[in-house]
Amino acid sequence: MKLRELSIEQDFPHLIKEGYDVENAEFQGGEAFEADLYGLGVDNCVFSGCRFTDCSFDHATVSDTNFVGCDLSGVTFRDAGLKNVTFTNCKLMGTIFVDASIQNCMFFGCNGAYANFARSLLRGCQLVENNFKQSVFSSVRFQKCMLQSDFSGTDFMHAALQDVDLTACRIDGALFAPMELRGLQVTRDQAAFIAAILGLKIK
Repeated sequence: MKLRELSIEQDFPHLIKEGYDVENAEFQGGEAFEADLYGLGVDNCVFSGCRFTDCSFDHATVSDTNFVGCDLSGVTFRDAGLKNVTFTNCKLMGTIFVDASIQNCMFFGCNGAYANFARSLLRGCQLVENNFKQSVFSSVRFQKCMLQSDFSGTDFMHAALQDVDLTACRIDGALFAPMELRGLQVTRDQAAFIAAILGLKIK
C-alpha cells in the first residue's frame, strides 16, 4: 500500500485533534509540538527526520511504523503498546517507555541516554549499537531479546535477566540486584565486575 505524504506540522496535529488514528502515512521532516496521542493508534507509518517536542504517546498503540533519524527526546510512551516498530538513528534521550509493552521492535544506532523503560515488557526486541548510558531498565521483563548496546551506568535492578545475553554489551557501572542474576550470560570480565558489585573478592 502506497503511503500518503502528509505534513507533521499541519496534518498530524489535525488528525490527533479530531481523534483519528494516524495510518498509512509518511512524514518527512518538520516538528510536532505538544501533540497528545493518548489512546490513539499509529499504524503503518514512516517518520523521517521529524522532531517531537513535548509530545505524548501515552496509552497509544504504535504498530508497523518506522522512525528514522527522528528526535523523540523526552517524549512519553507510558503504558503504550509498540509492535513491529523500528527506531533507527533516533535521539531518545530521556524518552519515557515506563509500563509499555514493546514487542518485535528494533532500536538501532540510537542515542537513548537517560531513557526510562522501567516495568516494561520487551519481547522479541533487538537493541543494537545504541547508547543507553545511565538509562533505566529496572523491573523490565526481557523475553527473547538481542542486546548489543552500551548500557554503562544503566539501572537493571529487579529486571528479569534469565537467559539474557550481555556479552556484546558494555555494562561498566551498571546496577544489578543479586537475586536477579541467575541465568544471565556475561563475559569473564563482566563477571568480575558484577562480582565486585556483590562484594566478592576474587583471588
